[in-house]
Amino acid sequence: GNYMRTQNEILIQDVGSPDKIELFEKYHIYNQGDIKLVFPLYFAPYYSKKNENPGVNYIASVKYARKCTKQEMLQELDELEDKKSENYKLWKKGLQKFEEDGIKCFYLLDEPVKIYKPIMKASDPHDGKGWIALQISKNRCVSFSDFLSHSSLCLDDDE
Repeated sequence: GNYMRTQNEILIQDVGSPDKIELFEKYHIYNQGDIKLVFPLYFAPYYSKKNENPGVNYIASVKYARKCTKQEMLQELDELEDKKSENYKLWKKGLQKFEEDGIKCFYLLDEPVKIYKPIMKASDPHDGKGWIALQISKNRCVSFSDFLSHSSLCLDDDE
């Protein structure tokens, strides 16, 4: 039969702790615990209010998404990526920072693109339905059009 495949376009997740922010900004890695792995095209971290720049400040293309141990990710990286590439060197360094413990969801990302004006969560808890709610659910994916409609690129002149 005919069906439309829904693509997980942009994964938005809370990134609050300094070590997760460092992993993202310095090494272009995002990780989660042992939960269901999604395969988004892009990742956009949401910095919580305790950070100096709250909101979605960056978006990065997802190069690899894998659920495995750190050791398996390192081995796979050697097979997947050109060892001379800038990404390879960053990811390798970033992966070394993980303590050896169990299975995680790893997202290896391309160079993040800075968003000029941070995208914020819905301020009213009831607005959260179509957009990112006050509490971002695990594996919250949004479409490009949703993402753009909440960015300053698409605001009306009178807003």
